[in-house]
Amino acid sequence: MSFIGCVKAQPPQRLTGTLDRAGTLTVRVANSQRVFATIRPGVFEAMWQYRTTVAASSPGTARIRTRTLPASIAVTFESTLETTSDRNVRLKYTLTPDKDVKVNSAHVAVLTGTEWWTKGKATLGEREAIVDDQAPKQGSLLAGEGGISLTRQGVTLIAEVKNQPTLLQDNRAFNARDLELRFGKQSPEAGGRLWKAGQPETFELLISFPAPISLIREEPLTITAGEDWIALEESSAEIVPGSALDFSSLLDAPAGKLGRVVVSGGHFSFEKGTKPQRFWGVNLCFGANYLEKPDADKLAERLARLGYNSVRVHHFDGEAINAASLDKLDYLIAALKKRGIYIKTDLYVSRPVPDTISLGDFKAAILVSEAAFGNWKDFTKTLLNHVNPYTQLAWKDEPAIAWLGMVNESNLTSGLAGFKPELMALLDKEWQAWRKSRSLTPAPLPRQVGSDKAGREVGAFFTMLHERGYAKMKAFVREQGCKALLTDMNGLSESPAFMAARTSLDFVDNHFYWDQPRFLETDGQLPSEGNQEGASAIGSGGAGPGSVAMTRLFGKPFTVSAFNYTAPNPHRSEGGLIVGATAGLQDWDGIWRFAYSQNKESAVAPGALSYFDLANDPAGLASDRAGILLFMRGDVRAAPGAVSRHLRRDELLTKPELAVSPGFGELALVTRVGTWIEDASGPLAPPRPAELRLTKGESKDALAQLFQSNRLPESNRTNFDTQERQSETGEVFVNGQFGSIRIVTPRTLGGVCPEGDAIKSGPLRIAVEGTEAMVFVSSLDGKPVSESGRLLVAHVTDIQNTGTRYSTSNRQILESWGTLPHLAKQGVANLTLTRKLTGKVEAWRLDTSGNRLTPLAAKLTGTELSLPLTTLGPDGKATIYYEVVIK
Repeated sequence: MSFIGCVKAQPPQRLTGTLDRAGTLTVRVANSQRVFATIRPGVFEAMWQYRTTVAASSPGTARIRTRTLPASIAVTFESTLETTSDRNVRLKYTLTPDKDVKVNSAHVAVLTGTEWWTKGKATLGEREAIVDDQAPKQGSLLAGEGGISLTRQGVTLIAEVKNQPTLLQDNRAFNARDLELRFGKQSPEAGGRLWKAGQPETFELLISFPAPISLIREEPLTITAGEDWIALEESSAEIVPGSALDFSSLLDAPAGKLGRVVVSGGHFSFEKGTKPQRFWGVNLCFGANYLEKPDADKLAERLARLGYNSVRVHHFDGEAINAASLDKLDYLIAALKKRGIYIKTDLYVSRPVPDTISLGDFKAAILVSEAAFGNWKDFTKTLLNHVNPYTQLAWKDEPAIAWLGMVNESNLTSGLAGFKPELMALLDKEWQAWRKSRSLTPAPLPRQVGSDKAGREVGAFFTMLHERGYAKMKAFVREQGCKALLTDMNGLSESPAFMAARTSLDFVDNHFYWDQPRFLETDGQLPSEGNQEGASAIGSGGAGPGSVAMTRLFGKPFTVSAFNYTAPNPHRSEGGLIVGATAGLQDWDGIWRFAYSQNKESAVAPGALSYFDLANDPAGLASDRAGILLFMRGDVRAAPGAVSRHLRRDELLTKPELAVSPGFGELALVTRVGTWIEDASGPLAPPRPAELRLTKGESKDALAQLFQSNRLPESNRTNFDTQERQSETGEVFVNGQFGSIRIVTPRTLGGVCPEGDAIKSGPLRIAVEGTEAMVFVSSLDGKPVSESGRLLVAHVTDIQNTGTRYSTSNRQILESWGTLPHLAKQGVANLTLTRKLTGKVEAWRLDTSGNRLTPLAAKLTGTELSLPLTTLGPDGKATIYYEVVIK
């Protein structure tokens, strides 16, 4: 069996090193995008807040922007290839702060993927360490002075440094996938050390690689129209009724016609219905909720035709206190209801609250301050009892307003380090009382929560506060006569004990993001880079949904009310396939993309690409169409089996020192995963026949047991080392090593693959040329693709703005967004589909509204349909959608 084996690290024959303008050297296997190592300077500010470099205007200089300084830290660097050997690179960095700053570390790091070194050996002086094939509980492997080497199966990397301490860290302990050779002073105390202004720290490294390396210095890259980038045809934001892009038939208008959304059998359904009901929607934020009436009608109609049967009204509470604004929101809700779109919202998101009440953090203050809780009650009572003049119903009585979150992203561990003294005093008072109730000695409440025993103890304390707070808020909402389904605790941090608090929720909700922006100089302003540095989630085994999968409680509905694969990541169109396939396989209940729009302007007339707003992103909208079909329409079948983590509530709350494993989230594309919490008042129901119930272990342990118990056949290719996932249904397959995902269902076929490869999806074969692409074919008449008389085809390459500028050609650091028109990367996909029936075929290119443009040269030879797809249309404009009709 290979499912727990190691990837054989074949020694690279040649390497290329790219030195960007910020001083980062990225070393790849030649003629490949596979990264062998990355060398970069960086700083951990006090409290271990990581900061990296951004390019400066002068060659050979860069900056590190800190949060605590008005000025940034200067960085100079030099690099040369050693003439004595074509395998050696010498790098020299000098880091100098402009003002005094507290740091835990100022360093240069060499990062290299663990797949190269698993079962290999690390040597530092006379000490050695073995790189295990599983993530360690502690990251540090070796520490000392001098050079360090990594060796495994003919692959050797040596890093030598002058006059700096050396640390070897396995970052899998922190949910990353690399080894880090960090050179520089480490100050582990929370407050760090004082680094004086003008005090330089110099790092001279000699790196010896296992193969010859050539070095390239990168220059800025600007995306412009031309042979490689084609302007996209976007005649209107609206969707043509009855066109291949009109998904409104998936909705059942008006919302509420079958009564309220209720919970039945662990899933959502309607009061007057019997079938489980799924929801896929978008977030509308800030000004996008407050439109003039004609624009509100247009937006509601557009969202319905895009196939969304739900909207999360989000970041609305700042304006809702204004009567004229609330009238606009009422009208929008009525317009959405009319078209069959249900509403989710939260009773506190971001409205301003006086500091004397909020104590600097209103979400936390609600749990410990009567003044803050009173403020929350006042707003909630006014909102829920307000009568919408366009529906003649109070919000509390409106069946279309189906779900309420008490407080958005309220998990206490998120902001503890930054709480003000007044709030900390209230929390500490509760902390001491809680400790006394457990016969524990007094101790100060930590300002930072880790995963150690002390951190888990704080998590158990916070669980008590969250449970108590939710009970009070729920009781108040029910006193108003509101019957909407209620939830809480949807991010952004986790503690094992939080699962105990979730047992009291009507449904469980959570959030996740892939490649969320990190601002490198000033919050909210360019330059920025993604948290995953522009990487594909497929390369990490279909990452994203698995990060929240274990917070699902079996027996309760589970939703994700905010997710995104953010722009300008070039692989972001994979997100709809990953989330749609995962949510369908997991049999989740609701998905909401953050966001459709965060302002009035893009809600009315979509504009240039931005980080989150789907209205401005044709690739994201195409991706969501796939997700809606896979999940909401139900094209991907729910997995019949499950792996569950079985935890005892009393142990989570009273014995937090007992370690709880991360769970089985890496299996989210293989089988259903989630958690059971056993209450002390009674035993759990016996496991279902296809359920593997475990009390401990991680994803690899669960996978091994799935194979050993024959719940997965030996033919299943799931392998964490190669980042392969294969669903037990056989409908979903991810090969992270080669960057591909394949979807094989009766009504939707397709996937993602790199240039020069092919998507082989049952009767469908798609040869992809020119650039990576997401391609899917879906039936529009309910029949299997191989029998359908009407098909929608999407061929989506990377889409960027005109004039988008990156600091280097690797496109990790964004410097300017650019403007309209959108540009699509030129690519070709030759599609062949084996059908069960012959017939006459017609095909058209479509614009993004669904209008039929020029005919497409489709052929049906016997039972084989051939369709040549190319981004560049005969009119010189780009195309991403096609319609095929077979009679």
